[in-house]
Amino acid sequence: MLLKNIIKSTSLIILPLVCSNAGAFGIGAYTTAINSGSAEWDRYYASNTGFDTDLDQKEFGFVLDSSIARNKLYNWRMQIGSVDASYDNLDFEGVIFINTFGFGVVRNENFRFWLGPQISLKSLEAKGNNNLDLVSFGLAYATGLNYHVNKVVSLTADAGLRTSFGVAETGDFFGDEFDIKEDRFFVNVGILFRFGDNY
Repeated sequence: MLLKNIIKSTSLIILPLVCSNAGAFGIGAYTTAINSGSAEWDRYYASNTGFDTDLDQKEFGFVLDSSIARNKLYNWRMQIGSVDASYDNLDFEGVIFINTFGFGVVRNENFRFWLGPQISLKSLEAKGNNNLDLVSFGLAYATGLNYHVNKVVSLTADAGLRTSFGVAETGDFFGDEFDIKEDRFFVNVGILFRFGDNY
């Protein structure tokens, strides 16, 4: 899908720029501990013909953070992950691109507690014989904790509520098209390796 290629290309541009210009930063990996909720599917061309589904989404991917342990108020976190999502009996796979703008409200040598807004882009393709593509844009409010194991490694966890708005379509000329609204609660956990990033 076009959006999936854009996400991959954007990450390849942003990553070296951040790493080369930042005096301190951290990179690592994350996965979902909890990421579930519900989705409303409304057919674009026919009113009152939509349906609701449960949503269960699993993510695993890469994390880049501008300030994990430093005594600095602001941090920017980028996550790029692979996605396996289930909307009842509809299974999808794809990619998600997440940007979090965090503010470290508690900072010390042992941990950093932050909170802030989050935006995301998700591109999915249906598994099996379902010729269905899904693209969504999400808004969330997230909180997170970075626990510093030593001068190099931090463990991280973040949680929040995300609302996403998207479109799903079959791609056929006479196919279905849906407007989708998702509401879900998520918890991510991960490990980060810091480079010049200390309190």
